[in-house]
Amino acid sequence: MLMTEWGKKLNPDHILQEYPRPQLKRDSYVNLNGWWDFTACWGEPKYDKKILVPFCPESALSGVEEHFEEGIGLCYRRYFSLPEGFNKGRVLLHIGAADQKADVYVNQRKVCSHIG
Repeated sequence: MLMTEWGKKLNPDHILQEYPRPQLKRDSYVNLNGWWDFTACWGEPKYDKKILVPFCPESALSGVEEHFEEGIGLCYRRYFSLPEGFNKGRVLLHIGAADQKADVYVNQRKVCSHIG
């Protein structure tokens, strides 16, 4: 495993929390990088692993360090609450790296899909 000096100093409890596009920064912002439930599956997910987002499953920094066969679904799950005082008028959920297909659920309800 190749690890840089920055990877060795990484704090998984405060992973890359800076706003990704400073010129478009919003007042109410929550970064969901960090530990997520994770599994690779063909059917119903059984979240048996943890993954450190935003790193891909193959990387050492993800905590998974596995390559999965082509076509298998990679499922991520994260529970969170919006902080006190968060502007709850309209919430934008930005997913920065969904490869091929993504189905997004909020409160167990499918809110969107993306292919491409």
